[in-house]
Amino acid sequence: MLKIIARQLTKCIRENDTLARQSGNEFTVILQSLTSLPDAISVVSKIIKLFKHPLEIGKYKLFTSVSIGISFYPADGNKSETLIKNAETAMHLAKDHGKNNYRVYT
Repeated sequence: MLKIIARQLTKCIRENDTLARQSGNEFTVILQSLTSLPDAISVVSKIIKLFKHPLEIGKYKLFTSVSIGISFYPADGNKSETLIKNAETAMHLAKDHGKNNYRVYT
């Protein structure tokens, strides 16, 4: 399932962006040279739309959801560790507000 999700996520990002599995069922996406919130929300919207449909694996339909946290360089941190930590903070807030949701770190 994680491999299928990773393949689908790559369809939502540009070739020069980075997708990595953070841990368990968490992925990190680094959007290079993206500086505006509307541009980030455009990508996030594609990802959320992707998760509204069940994954079909064999005869099974698996329903998944996504919680996304957004942080920006350098406003939210100038080190990768800080940016990831702040995005995770925003992601946990998104989880608290329901499925297929995102929050921006503030």
